[in-house]
Amino acid sequence: MHIAREKAIWQTLFNGHEQGHSSLPYLGLDFSQFEKLALDIGYPAPPSTNHEIALLFNDIVSARRSEQNDLIDLLITHSNGELVYSTEMALVISAGCLMPSHLWKTLGLPSRQVLSQLIETYFPTLFQQNNLNMRWKRFFYKKLCDQHGDYVCKAPNCLECSSFNECFAA
Repeated sequence: MHIAREKAIWQTLFNGHEQGHSSLPYLGLDFSQFEKLALDIGYPAPPSTNHEIALLFNDIVSARRSEQNDLIDLLITHSNGELVYSTEMALVISAGCLMPSHLWKTLGLPSRQVLSQLIETYFPTLFQQNNLNMRWKRFFYKKLCDQHGDYVCKAPNCLECSSFNECFAA
């Protein structure tokens, strides 16, 4: 059951990538991870990413490596241990968080709801904690802020914050 659900999620991510909807080169994985994962789930390896875009992305990730590592640690701490590709999903999600657009768009997913289903499957305890329907990227950074204090939140709590409407979905 879990492997079929995992494959379906990855198929959706690979489809978005192949159709040019994802802004992440190789879904945020290195090429060898990307290629191995595509083979593992039975997806023909999508066309390679533009080399210049991949280099630019690598520069962004390199400059924000510590931040990405914090995100990876957060996600892995809350990962579903029964799933095979939790680490790879943590890498993909963390890479998507480094980009400026909505996370679901960056990943090439069809909607925020599909992203929520992905997070519920791979990171169920984080999904349960987001009981106010906060936008996922903002939720992850709020969790980092609560844990480490390294990420600055604008207000002592969300209900008092001037960015409330940007953080929470309707």
